[in-house]
Amino acid sequence: NNTLHGASIVIWSFAKLGVHPSSKLMRNIEQVVVDSIHHDNSNRDGRQRQSSSLSPQVMGNMAWSLATLGIYSSSIFLEIESNAQTLVHFGSPQAISNTAWAFATLKIHSPNLFEIIDHQFVARYLVKDGSTQAIANVAWAFASLGYGDTNEESSA
Repeated sequence: NNTLHGASIVIWSFAKLGVHPSSKLMRNIEQVVVDSIHHDNSNRDGRQRQSSSLSPQVMGNMAWSLATLGIYSSSIFLEIESNAQTLVHFGSPQAISNTAWAFATLKIHSPNLFEIIDHQFVARYLVKDGSTQAIANVAWAFASLGYGDTNEESSA
């Protein structure tokens, strides 16, 4: 979806420049993102499709950019969380780790997202295919939000 890709580039540009968008512009971007997702995910008869127009790259870029700016957009993060399966199944290690990092940076608890990352992403290819930075981002995100196996005793 070009609209979603464009919105992610706009937010990313603000983050790279370290410039905060105005509240009005941010509200407009949020509305465009949510409207575009809901429009693209509906058939002509109004039924929901299974696949999302929110690509893993767009999710990772938006999440990273918003967290870098310190902006919590409940509507955008809710859309990302509801598309966690798509993110983890089709996303690159960088997109997934950027998303996990963003949730932790903004202190957004999402047991569903982190369970999916833990069960599907880490076991599948994070350590094998991910960069050292991606591995570190995911580990930091899990630790920061208190996710992980708390039943194991640490050895001294």
